[in-house]
Amino acid sequence: MNIRRISLKSLWYYLLRRFWIILIFALAFGALLGGYKYYKDKKAADAASEISDGSDLTEPEKIAVENATMQYSSMKGAERYFRDSILMKGNSKEETQTIVQYRMVYTGVPAGQSTGVLENTYQQLLKTYVNDGMFIPDIIEIDPVYEEYPYIRELVWISNSSGEISIGVVENSFYPNLAADFRKVVEDYMKGITEKEPQLKIDLMGEKKITLYDSTTESAQRNASANLITYRRAYLNSYTSFTSSQKAYLRYLLGVDRVVGDEELPEEPSGINLKYVLIGMIAGGFLGIGVLILMLYLSLRHASISDYSENVGLRSFGLMFVKGEKKNFLLRKEFKDMLFTSNEESIKYSAVRIGAYCSSHGIKELSLLSSEADKSVEEAGETLKTCLKKEGIEVLSAERVATDSEALSKLINSGHGLFIEKLHGGNRKKLGELLQFCKENEVTVIGSLGVAELALGEG
Repeated sequence: MNIRRISLKSLWYYLLRRFWIILIFALAFGALLGGYKYYKDKKAADAASEISDGSDLTEPEKIAVENATMQYSSMKGAERYFRDSILMKGNSKEETQTIVQYRMVYTGVPAGQSTGVLENTYQQLLKTYVNDGMFIPDIIEIDPVYEEYPYIRELVWISNSSGEISIGVVENSFYPNLAADFRKVVEDYMKGITEKEPQLKIDLMGEKKITLYDSTTESAQRNASANLITYRRAYLNSYTSFTSSQKAYLRYLLGVDRVVGDEELPEEPSGINLKYVLIGMIAGGFLGIGVLILMLYLSLRHASISDYSENVGLRSFGLMFVKGEKKNFLLRKEFKDMLFTSNEESIKYSAVRIGAYCSSHGIKELSLLSSEADKSVEEAGETLKTCLKKEGIEVLSAERVATDSEALSKLINSGHGLFIEKLHGGNRKKLGELLQFCKENEVTVIGSLGVAELALGEG
């Protein structure tokens, strides 16, 4: 009796009639998931902005954090270098440079004394002027744009050998006049030296462009990248081992709300994430459908015409319609051809079929049975009683529809019964109990009659 056979079409209309349940599940899960995501993000964002002065830490814990701050500063410095350095943005295989060569000779060396000592001293002064960045204030006076770039020294160089001096400038699109401007400040500096030392002669030897800077650039880029990786790895190794209190102290020392390592934590949430609300609604909708299907298969209060014929074995006398209050926009298609133009027609048709059966089998008294006392079923029973009376058949206990002891005693006296059940509202468990009662008391059940509202709001 518990076998269920429900078509996809019937299931579809069943879900449509209970769409409001699916909608409630969808809205509830959408609100729950959206709210949970907001709460989780807010909690994580709050944790990422906690700051503490470290008073709750032990001395070793504080030292570990302070060491991490130095690693952090080195890492951020390397990141700034990569961001601001023109050398790090260059193509190491296409670098070109302009080289200008000079010869420095001191003409005042007395006879018999060694040469090159004084020249070497002035060459070292020139190298210091370039390599230590002393030229930067002078080149900024020529063009203030150089003040915006903190790594200009890596684009220029100077070398000397046996009285010869070479200055080089790596060409770049950011500062197209760098070669000329740098040459001017170096030559002005050399002019200042010769003014103080008239016997020192610095002559221009020539100017050329070469493309042999690629290996130097590539090496600088590789070393800088390795340094950044080293700094970041050392810092993150420390950070991942920190407690939440140590991380709060780290942010206190660095003076920031969020530090590297907090990337997996969300930013401060600005509102409900609609994406998660939508995901929750979809999941809730599917869950609602699943719950309805489960209820459909487990419920003992859901029956159909096929349930009576296939599971209970009762002969069906068709459908009997009563007046309904609901609109029939969800009318099941399989019932459309079975509709009558009025309640009276459907009741008369059912009464004629039942009357013909009872007449052919010599049945004069008939009791009505139902698994539940429903108003529409009682209404149908009263009307059927009137119609069958015209067929010469006495219907007993229609006012109770065989739901109490008095009605059941009349049922035993009549010896024949007819199940009259509300479509999709029958209690199959109770129906089985009534069938068992009839069997034990030798009452013949001639079949069943389905009752539905004319609007089929429940069918």
